[in-house]
Amino acid sequence: MLNRWGLTNRVAVLSRQIDGLQGRLHEPMSVAPAQGSRLQDTKDRLASLCARLKNMVDTLAAELSDQSPAENQWEQWADLSWQFRGLAADCLALEQSVTVRRDPGAALLCTAADKLAEGFSGAVGKPRSHYVLISEAEHFGVDASAIHLAYGRLEIWNLNRVAHEFGHLWGQECANGPGGSQKSFVEYLTKASRVENAINGKVTAPSPSPAWNEAQAKEFFADVLATFLMGPAYALACLTLDLSPADDRQSDSHPSGHERACCILMALLRLAPNYCSYYQDDMEKLHQELADFWSATRVAAGKPVTLNHQAELEYAVGIAVSHLLQEIPAAQHKCLEAAYTVRNELARNHERLPGGAQGLDVLNGAWIRRWEGGPAAPSPIGRAAFAMLEDWCK
Repeated sequence: MLNRWGLTNRVAVLSRQIDGLQGRLHEPMSVAPAQGSRLQDTKDRLASLCARLKNMVDTLAAELSDQSPAENQWEQWADLSWQFRGLAADCLALEQSVTVRRDPGAALLCTAADKLAEGFSGAVGKPRSHYVLISEAEHFGVDASAIHLAYGRLEIWNLNRVAHEFGHLWGQECANGPGGSQKSFVEYLTKASRVENAINGKVTAPSPSPAWNEAQAKEFFADVLATFLMGPAYALACLTLDLSPADDRQSDSHPSGHERACCILMALLRLAPNYCSYYQDDMEKLHQELADFWSATRVAAGKPVTLNHQAELEYAVGIAVSHLLQEIPAAQHKCLEAAYTVRNELARNHERLPGGAQGLDVLNGAWIRRWEGGPAAPSPIGRAAFAMLEDWCK
């Protein structure tokens, strides 16, 4: 009786719920032809995960007897239920995304996000299709290997978040093994005594409480990689739009806004010397302008400009950049020629995509123009850049 109404019943219910997900994934979804192959790839990936989870649940069901289940079997059920919860969230986001993409403006932004993610995948040597999902907040779905964007922030000025979530994807799937760039970054940043030894050249007692935990360090790494892949557009979007200068609060999973802004500035400065020689001075100038801007907003918010544990973070960012330049050198954004052409066209109120320009050039050009134009500039620049993205997505 205990087993029948205890674990056995729960396992049977979980199995039926997975069947329900599989059934919905096999139902036809009406989408534009250009989205069809990306959507199908994502459905196939989710269906494969459902099949794998279903097999694990069926294996557990077969192992159950009429006797009371063992403690480890309850733990298996809890773990499988947790996996199902994440998978169901991705399946729901898929259905939501199909609905959202029926709006022409949202469809264009989603397609641009798909193409940006595919460009990043190709740049790091792991080409694949992407069908970006729409959820209540941006995140990376680990099991489904899916990038989620926030429903309430779906606009051209927030496409930088594709780069951040791709940073999580690549960091987890390609750079988290021994010697990988994310692994090395996290190890140095979460073991403060190692970093202090390396910086100061002296032996210190092990630190009982590093400044950041593993999840927070991975957020920093995603910011570094996004700056590496996207260039100044990522830094401009984060420091002028996404991050609050008044935010000194860490969560269990994220550093504070001030800490993230400092990390992005460190990465931007580290990467400037690797730009084409003609643009190195421009990058260093932009870094200084952004650093001054952030300091001024901190003062205006009544917050100190300094950063606790700055030396540790600077050292870890240097480690990450060095690893990335060795592992994926061709993926670094390091030329602004096409972005400047876009910037110049936007300054003339032109909406046609310049020859040879790509989506990343449009975003960099638009952000540079917005930075130059001041607070009154975003609307006309955004409309013209949107039109350029539409040309790029055709």
